[in-house]
Amino acid sequence: MSSSMHSRRNVLRGAGLVAGGMLAGTGFSAATAAAEVKPPDQWRLVPHILGRIRPPTFPNRVFDITAYGAVGDGRTKNTNSINNAIEECSRTGGGRVLVPEGTFLTGGLRMRPTMIQFIDCQNLLFQDVFLRDPAMWTPHPVFCTNATVRNVHIYSTNSQGDGVDLDSTSYAHVINSRFNTNDDCVVLKSGRDADGRRIGIPTSTS
Repeated sequence: MSSSMHSRRNVLRGAGLVAGGMLAGTGFSAATAAAEVKPPDQWRLVPHILGRIRPPTFPNRVFDITAYGAVGDGRTKNTNSINNAIEECSRTGGGRVLVPEGTFLTGGLRMRPTMIQFIDCQNLLFQDVFLRDPAMWTPHPVFCTNATVRNVHIYSTNSQGDGVDLDSTSYAHVINSRFNTNDDCVVLKSGRDADGRRIGIPTSTS
């Protein structure tokens, strides 16, 4: 092959050098281009998102768990009594389930592995609650829309106890709450393992 001839590879390499020289000459580079493309400011969307989250109002009915047999002595297990109050509240069209002053020992509410699980709820308000030493996760909204968690204090250093697990839930707001946990404080989830991938519902603002 004569010196005046170039292989295809050399021609392409030369073209690349020329192109590189042109970019260098103009002061332009891939790094410069990436720096000039700024991601959208997601914080500007916060007022719009919060405007979509509206704490619900409920009928003026009170379901005191002590009326269903709960005892706040720190020794009596009140799981069934609290569940009965919740179910009666739901069955009659809503209201407020009242946990009065005292220490109420309970297992999982609504008979789920987590301590308190809300499934497929709209207009959820969970507020003014202090929870200590749950077995696993604590409030766990699943497939919910328009959820507000407000003034909730959770102490869970005894196990894999999260604070609030928002799971496949849209438009949720956690505010004025405190968490002392052995694991996560506020978690955004989209299901769990194969089941989560199969259903494919993300936690989102849409």
